[in-house]
Amino acid sequence: MSSAASPRGTAPSPGTEDGLPMPRRIWAVMAISLAIILSVLDGTLANVALPTIARDLGASPSDAVWIVNAYQLAIIATLLPLAALGEHLGYRNIFRAGVVLFTLASLGCALAGSIHALVALRVLQGLGASAIMCCSSALLRYTYPAAEFGRGIGRNAFVVTIASAAGPSVCAAVLSVADWPWLFVLNVPLGLAAYAASRTLPHTQRQQRTFDVSSIVLNALGMCLGVVGLDLLARAPRVALPLIALAAVCVWLLVRRSRSQAAPLLPLDLFAIQRFRWAISASFCMFAAQMCAFVALPFYLQHTLGRSAVQTGLLMTAWPIGSSLTNLAVSHFVDRVQAATLCVIGAGLLIAGLGGAALLPAAAPDTWLVVGLLVAGIGFGFFQAPNNRDMLSAPPRSRSGAAGGMQATARVNGQTWGAALAGLCFALTTAQGATLALVAAMSFSAAAMVINLVRRQVVQPYS
Repeated sequence: MSSAASPRGTAPSPGTEDGLPMPRRIWAVMAISLAIILSVLDGTLANVALPTIARDLGASPSDAVWIVNAYQLAIIATLLPLAALGEHLGYRNIFRAGVVLFTLASLGCALAGSIHALVALRVLQGLGASAIMCCSSALLRYTYPAAEFGRGIGRNAFVVTIASAAGPSVCAAVLSVADWPWLFVLNVPLGLAAYAASRTLPHTQRQQRTFDVSSIVLNALGMCLGVVGLDLLARAPRVALPLIALAAVCVWLLVRRSRSQAAPLLPLDLFAIQRFRWAISASFCMFAAQMCAFVALPFYLQHTLGRSAVQTGLLMTAWPIGSSLTNLAVSHFVDRVQAATLCVIGAGLLIAGLGGAALLPAAAPDTWLVVGLLVAGIGFGFFQAPNNRDMLSAPPRSRSGAAGGMQATARVNGQTWGAALAGLCFALTTAQGATLALVAAMSFSAAAMVINLVRRQVVQPYS
């Protein structure tokens, strides 16, 4: 059974009541940013390099996919348990352990001689990435002064977007001059630099708690079975639907078990906070919209509009460019404007950009496609920083780890649902699947807009 969480042990570092002093704050932000770049970039690199790795290791495409799946499943299964462990042992300690594990696993991946060894090491990489993801937001809250927290969240979102956008280019550049193991070797110096800088991270007050093994197992089963089921939904519905049903049962049992616990693994107490509840729902919808669009756009641009693969890659770059620049710009006033207002604007721009691109004829100049995808990216950037600010600052500081874990869980689940829905659209109609998936993406964004319109009325803005 889980017992009530209570303060113990280590007191916060001097200055963490309202952020770290300069220049220590700069070094702490650098440590968090480098670690985030590692975890985000590595997922993208592996996706792009799959054919090369499969050929070199003599693996089938179906086996090679597990290089990606193992990483993702390890993350989604452990986000909430590691967030709880961060509250118990300190976010700084779990974060640093995650950096070490990720770096060592990266070196192991580079040396792997078989597909099975590589998949096993990718599980360890995923554990390290999960520790980084679930603790980074909590550490940011203790690193920045309260008045600058929104700006810090915006900068963090900028780093995530840049890392995601740079992945394919970095992978192509490395593979043009070296073999695939160097994709993992590159993580080692970055990991060492992140670990060295992490000495400046703040110590945070620890919470005394015990861990319920049954809840951890139910969480892992519910998350993993749900992801696998959604992934198979379009290709093998007879297998997928029972998996999704079983995942739903596991989640229901986890919720039921959590209600009787004082400090549950699933942080139901956070959902009692109105600001958090609305923000987490909107986050799920927008990440589902983004991933659904990302899956559909290559097919839409190539098959429907007749663009080449190279043109498609260049056109799609407009989205992350718009998102990253907007994240950086919005971070300067996110602490002064109601989050719901900015989120409504962002969701509306995403709908307008995607809708404009979807309505263009095949003969339309590429400039108009760039404008449409740029507007969609700007919309996502307008949404991300203010929504994350609301989500992460609503709970008390002592629950920052749980909030960060739920933030990452909502993001991963949203992306999974978005990709699954896009696949379902293609299964329903091959000819119009891409267009239908873009409509689905806009529907998710419309749901996020409705959520935020309601949030503007029922949630008081920060004073």
